[in-house]
Amino acid sequence: MKYKRFLVVFTDARKSTRFIAYLNINILAVMLIFNCVSAIENFVLQFEIPLDDKEDKESMTMTILTESSMLNELLLKTLYLYFNISLKKSTEKRNVQSIKHWLALHLIFLIYVLIYHCIIAYITECFGFLTIGFIYGIVTGIMLYIVTIFYKNELIKEMDPASDNAILHQSTNNQSA
Repeated sequence: MKYKRFLVVFTDARKSTRFIAYLNINILAVMLIFNCVSAIENFVLQFEIPLDDKEDKESMTMTILTESSMLNELLLKTLYLYFNISLKKSTEKRNVQSIKHWLALHLIFLIYVLIYHCIIAYITECFGFLTIGFIYGIVTGIMLYIVTIFYKNELIKEMDPASDNAILHQSTNNQSA
């Protein structure tokens, strides 16, 4: 009985999209907290380095690159959090533009991650990176597929608000064929 309630989430595109948005929001919130703590920790550690080591250009360059990459990562995760919150809001109130932006951002990032993992696997000759990229690609592809269905349903509803029942019948006919 408990499983039926859980599986109901995945039978409706709106509920599935809301679930994806909540899941992403929670994961990103935890990641942002950990990244903020590590960025602050790294910033504090920078001042604990003796003056002789600070004059070394190489260590200073590495410190700047580390801080820069941490700030870039925080910015990207904050951007992702914003788009996921917009996606959650669009499941409650119709906003096709937010869904379109979420799809574009996640598709761009999916392509980037897959290319990154392929290049790293080729350079290091460690094909564990390909496995990680492949698993990430499958999970993100499923999320993109569900949100794309929701996007198409919202476009149809935007063009003809009385077509809510037609969408339901169309999706059941496609599954039986």
